Amino acid sequence: MRLVRRTFKYILKPTKLQRFALERIIEQCRQLYNAALAQRIWAYRIDGKGLGLYDQYKELTELRAADQAFSDVSVTAQRSALRRLDKAYENFFRRVKENHPKPGFPRFRGKERYDSFGIGRVLPQNEQDRHAHLRVPNVGLLRFKLHRRLRWKEWGAKKNEDGRAVEVKNTELKRDARGRWYVCFSCDVGPAPAPREPVRAIGVDLGLKEFAVLSDGTKIENPRFFRRAQERLALRQQRLARRKKGSKSRARARLLVARGHEKIKNQRRNFHIETARELCKSYDLIAYEDLNVKGLVQSNLAKSISDAGWGNFTAILRCKAEEAGARVVAVNPRNTTQKCSQCGMLVPKTLADRVHQCPFCGYVADRDVNAALNILALGQSAVLLPGGKPPSKARSRKRGRTVLVIQHDLVAV
Repeated sequence: MRLVRRTFKYILKPTKLQRFALERIIEQCRQLYNAALAQRIWAYRIDGKGLGLYDQYKELTELRAADQAFSDVSVTAQRSALRRLDKAYENFFRRVKENHPKPGFPRFRGKERYDSFGIGRVLPQNEQDRHAHLRVPNVGLLRFKLHRRLRWKEWGAKKNEDGRAVEVKNTELKRDARGRWYVCFSCDVGPAPAPREPVRAIGVDLGLKEFAVLSDGTKIENPRFFRRAQERLALRQQRLARRKKGSKSRARARLLVARGHEKIKNQRRNFHIETARELCKSYDLIAYEDLNVKGLVQSNLAKSISDAGWGNFTAILRCKAEEAGARVVAVNPRNTTQKCSQCGMLVPKTLADRVHQCPFCGYVADRDVNAALNILALGQSAVLLPGGKPPSKARSRKRGRTVLVIQHDLVAV
């Protein structure tokens, strides 16, 4: 059984005193993270053995009993910092086992590189038309903007006014580059729906001239958010480079650069979510190219490829499709552009050739539409449609219970 988990994000509206308390908590969590990392490093150097998560939980209990400053902060928030460090170690050892060229040992976090902490399974309170409250230990009731309701499920322990139950797995508070605070509820929304019958199928060819071209001839324009904002961002970066390190003016200039990058990220993610939602709503089967994005960004088109964000889009598309009951198939991109979609013969082309003209069967079409038709044919064969071929063993999915994580960062401002 596949379970779907969604993260609902809301804007917090703390008072000045509450904002000060949140800043104090997040700074203490950062210091605890760095101290726990240093403790693990020294323990391994001295004894040759690493410390585990529960060993540091015990150390935290003794520290809270000895130091009043640590006992004033919620133990749940402090343990979230230790769990984050433990997860960083797990990922490091996993990459070492996979012979990754850069396994990435956990690093110490500066003030600008630690912006969230968890508070456990805390539910919203006093829900009204557009606002609700959240009780945070040692902070009080925080008001947040309820621009949409949580998705409720039919089973669980705690029920709302309508008799339906909610299953909140984790609650986290985050701070962005602008200094605004958000609350994120990670909710279990139940099992994923059964896949629909692939009656309406489409092939998607990702590109740079157009963001995507569908096999029915529809073209999705490439918004190029970074290209549009790069001149203003370059001016901000130049001002930052001229400021004296450690000065207040440099801090303000750094904040402007961070805000510029954050806006571009939010615009791109918003575009990806809307595009993926429309595709999953309109089609039952979506086939796309399984591109090696990490390899492609090593070319001279790195800026344009990063601006398009193909990897993030395909990840969002898979999550949206599984939640909507649509099927998504990633096909091998080999020769999808060179092959004729009508007769199957190879017609070599360069990047400058924008029209597919087959000398064998006479078929003429846009090169991206021809590639999308080839992608669609490969996707249909992978799901055993009439006349299709069975999928290869290398692409067979593992059976078992999986959990789907979907993050929605769209926030009404």
